[in-house]
Amino acid sequence: MPLTEINGAQLDVRERGSGEAVIFVHGAMGDECAAIVKEPVLINNFRVIDYNRRGWGNSSIPAMPVTMQQQIADCKAILKHLDVQRAHFAGQSGGGQ
Repeated sequence: MPLTEINGAQLDVRERGSGEAVIFVHGAMGDECAAIVKEPVLINNFRVIDYNRRGWGNSSIPAMPVTMQQQIADCKAILKHLDVQRAHFAGQSGGGQ
């Protein structure tokens, strides 16, 4: 995934396909969504967005625990960066919060 500057951190952000946006947010395993975001039926019908939260994958490792408010702010900033006005959300485990 390419690194993108989001709220002072470098986050892995990837998008595929086109159409209505669907953003996938992983949980504590870090890669639960990896298989589904590549699914052709999704990519052929939706703009599929996934990213590694702070401390996961190649994203910046935080100096302190990341609050839920910071995670929400990061997700919102990713959507703004990608010029997404509305999106469907799919979260696994902690990513579903």
